[in-house]
Amino acid sequence: MLRILDDPTRAVLARAMDACAVRNRVIASNIANADTPGYRRAYVRFEDSLKQMLAEGGPDDVSDAQRLSATVEEDSTPSSRLDGNNVNLDAEMADLARNSIEYNALVELYRLKGQLVSTVINGGTR
Repeated sequence: MLRILDDPTRAVLARAMDACAVRNRVIASNIANADTPGYRRAYVRFEDSLKQMLAEGGPDDVSDAQRLSATVEEDSTPSSRLDGNNVNLDAEMADLARNSIEYNALVELYRLKGQLVSTVINGGTR
């Protein structure tokens, strides 16, 4: 099989976009529950598993990249509020903006990688 069509980099980018989508839902839930007594904010972990994979030399193939996954965890940081809720609305809004920028950057990288493959297939012409 042509490796150019079975690209682990594109698979990693797709998994990273999936993680951003999960993160967006988690942040939205945190914002929606900012006034819910006792609510504990959640967050997404993805970058640690990506860093580990890259430290081990990166994915060898698409199936390696597909093992990357986002996990949702509860933030155990103590609340400074009397109602026990530990959501900081300003921090959530900043995380939402950062996540949106990251997602858009990943989409652009994915698009450029596809454009590169298309250029190679077409022999350097569009």
